[in-house]
Amino acid sequence: MIPEAAWTALSAEPDPAFWNDKLRVPRFDDIVDPKMPLDRLFEGAREGYRGRQAGALFDAAIERAGRTGEVLRNLWLVASFAGSRRSPAVRDVADHHLDDVSFGHGRRVLVPRVPLGLRLFMRSPGCLVEMALWDEWHARRRAVHEVEGQRRRARTPFDQADWEALANNALGATARGKSPPPVFGGIAPRRDWAEVIVGFRSAKGWGGARRKDGSWVGGPGDDWALLLFAEDGNRVEVTSAHEDYARELAAHMGSALLGAPVRYRLCGETISRERLDDFVSRLVSGSEPGVALLEVVAELAEVRGRPMLALTNSGQNRIEHAVSHVRRGVRFAESSRVVRSIKVGFEQYRLKVHIPSGEDLRVTYSDSERDKDATGRFAEWVKKRFGFAVYPKARGQRSHIARTGTRGRPDKLTRKDWVRLLGPVLDDPEQWEEDELVRLSQAGVLTLGRSRFFRCGDIAIHAHQAPGDTLDCDGDIEYAVGDDPDDPHWREDDGERECSLCQRKWRPTRLRIESTYRLRIEVDPEGAWQWLREQLASVGTAVEEQPGVLRVDHGTGFAYFVFALPALGSEWLDTALALHPLIRPCCWMFPPGDERAEGFAGPTVELIDVLLHGAETVVKAWSRVRPAAGRSSRPVLAGDGGDRRAPVTTPKGPLAAPRDGAPVRVVHCAEGILIQGHKVFGMSATGVARLFKVLLRARARARRSGKERRYWNATELARMVKEAGIDRTDVNNWLHSYRKGMERAYSADPGFAERVIERDPEGGGVRLGDAVEANGFDSVEWAG
Repeated sequence: MIPEAAWTALSAEPDPAFWNDKLRVPRFDDIVDPKMPLDRLFEGAREGYRGRQAGALFDAAIERAGRTGEVLRNLWLVASFAGSRRSPAVRDVADHHLDDVSFGHGRRVLVPRVPLGLRLFMRSPGCLVEMALWDEWHARRRAVHEVEGQRRRARTPFDQADWEALANNALGATARGKSPPPVFGGIAPRRDWAEVIVGFRSAKGWGGARRKDGSWVGGPGDDWALLLFAEDGNRVEVTSAHEDYARELAAHMGSALLGAPVRYRLCGETISRERLDDFVSRLVSGSEPGVALLEVVAELAEVRGRPMLALTNSGQNRIEHAVSHVRRGVRFAESSRVVRSIKVGFEQYRLKVHIPSGEDLRVTYSDSERDKDATGRFAEWVKKRFGFAVYPKARGQRSHIARTGTRGRPDKLTRKDWVRLLGPVLDDPEQWEEDELVRLSQAGVLTLGRSRFFRCGDIAIHAHQAPGDTLDCDGDIEYAVGDDPDDPHWREDDGERECSLCQRKWRPTRLRIESTYRLRIEVDPEGAWQWLREQLASVGTAVEEQPGVLRVDHGTGFAYFVFALPALGSEWLDTALALHPLIRPCCWMFPPGDERAEGFAGPTVELIDVLLHGAETVVKAWSRVRPAAGRSSRPVLAGDGGDRRAPVTTPKGPLAAPRDGAPVRVVHCAEGILIQGHKVFGMSATGVARLFKVLLRARARARRSGKERRYWNATELARMVKEAGIDRTDVNNWLHSYRKGMERAYSADPGFAERVIERDPEGGGVRLGDAVEANGFDSVEWAG
């Protein structure tokens, strides 16, 4: 029920100092134009009160206060102002001043902004000033501070304190020399004076408006600094473009409230890497009730150049299945060290959670343009589910790329050290790490690129250095550095760089922004191959029989062949990387006879192993996989970073057969049947594998008996199979499957299939070709 006296507030002439100066109502001059006809004024005011509740309140106002120009102008101004405020701001003021309204929490609540705005105006025009302050508060980014040391009780309860005097005293103590000086902009309490916002307004930039007669009225815009005091003044939340100055104001006011000098510190809780990994894993998996996974931004740390992938979707559409799909091809968002940020759906909002790196592990989130009560409930949810506190992201914390100290060179490098050193990107390297990479660079194994970078959203960057509010951005600004150790920026003193993600333009060297040294590492296949030749020369005589193929005589009667990928040509490299993009190729080691190294799955010797243990590791690996009969197996020397879970398979398109008389290699392994290094038959081709096995057994039997080679028909081959129920029909089916598979793979040379398994031109028998060398079918019985 609205008191009768409240309707009289609508009858007063609109005050320009209130509507235009304090509230900045748009089109104020048009609305209060005395030449506007009453009917047009009525239509304009009525337009702002759509809906049943608003329309009924408008009609009641006209009936009680009269259809006068003053009433209609006030109604229009209230609708114009309240209708453009955020719902949480209207809710905060109405909840504090109106006893007969209540609002739900935890879901989207419809707030009738215009009707509530009119009721609040009739209660007191100052309620609209409070609404303006709360509207600014919910639109901005906030920083949460707490009193350092012992907590105290306020000398005076919040509802009895002289806030304007406290604010003006703080201005007098801090604003000396500022022109124009900031001024007190008002206060806004809520929750029965448990929280109070104090607003300070200062000039920002220059703007203006053109009057209806064409004249221009210029003036500065508004820059707000807002302080929200809570918990008797032991907690203060700050939102301002100049946070350092806002914290000074808060310290002066807090000292007066608590009756003793106090200092505020930025809130934040450091957690362990293990807890952070668990937090990221549970959010990315989408298994946490109460939130939905909407976006993940992460680096592809094992891909050359270490690019960043943003996997996102619109609205509240989840992406857990998309993450699983991407992970089939690449490692994505599996560690907190590579994840930059995660967006989750909480209540009706998309909230961005920033994942820290380096040493200072403080999880933060973005609450700009968000209902601060909803983001507060999100922080409570994280505390309850994960056991640590999260706070809004704000400048002023320690930089997340800073390092706590340096580590001297270890007595002996480990695999973990080399994994870090040979990564595609090494940030903030120790001096010994750079020295080690320089040594390998001089040896030709790799190439080094030097640069510096900083994060666009780095909290250590001062607000006046950033081109706007960049805290939500995950991108990098990277630039070349000079050779002068005292001034690494000298090369590009005025160079302009764009953020890799948001495209904001920075001038990093002019601003001298604190940045991190970065090394980009790329293994040089040609250089690494020459280096490897030198290493293998220490274990035996090394002869390069053809480009990329090295025979090493170790003095034991065995020849070790190392196959370098550059010898295959760029088309083979492109195929390998297309099938498996995580491979960083250097060199592969293969046995004799492999003219094409496409099927390079199998036991491996990584580049790291050679760096750790020298060339002897190649010999040891060969010994581990060499069959007892002396036949060559398939050890591989590959660059670190390959994924053994998904071996490279046959490329699409016809394959080239070897020249006549050249050895034909047939290998049976876990992936299937490889012919000349190509996987022609998969794991399911068991019949073809049996066919090769029985033909090998037949050839071995003929060799042992000293008889001339001959052809065997299907019935004879079926008798050699040591399995019950196998007859000539099965053998003929195996032969049919073999010919179909070979026709698909070697369509460019239809006769190649007959050279591998020859057919008797005078009858129906078959035998293995004279040039066929096979491995893996039956390592005991076929060896002859």
